[in-house]
Amino acid sequence: VKAMFGSIYYSKLKSLNLDYNTINTIDMSGMEDQHIIDSSYMFADCTALENLSISTWDHWWMNDANHMFYNCTSLTTAPELPASTLAESCYQQMFYNCSALTSITCLATDMSATSCTTNWVSWCSSTGTFTKAKGVTWATGNSGIPSKWKVVEK
Repeated sequence: VKAMFGSIYYSKLKSLNLDYNTINTIDMSGMEDQHIIDSSYMFADCTALENLSISTWDHWWMNDANHMFYNCTSLTTAPELPASTLAESCYQQMFYNCSALTSITCLATDMSATSCTTNWVSWCSSTGTFTKAKGVTWATGNSGIPSKWKVVEK
């Protein structure tokens, strides 16, 4: 089941009342991100979600994306996270229990904000690939790069 969105103006996807247990592909590439004011819990509990297209979004990840993909147990590849500076708690538990997740690209260079990645990869796949900005140091573990993941610089 696929859900596609064009020019709609919702601050939270949850308000659309979709059947999150059957949608496996969401295409939001036609949606303008400046209308999204809070992406926390946006796709939480979308257990069938495997693919997500948000290629045209530029700003959604900056302030509050905590729990955004919480319990998306079928998601294998995270959308690229190009924000350079992370805000307080912005990615907290973002990918918590995304047990099939094996690929994350996060290009942050400033992660000094309090709790910005706290438990963001808890219960993700034990192996995968993490792509990070060149020369940036990350902690490993549930609040950084998953311990056994391959690290690639971009």
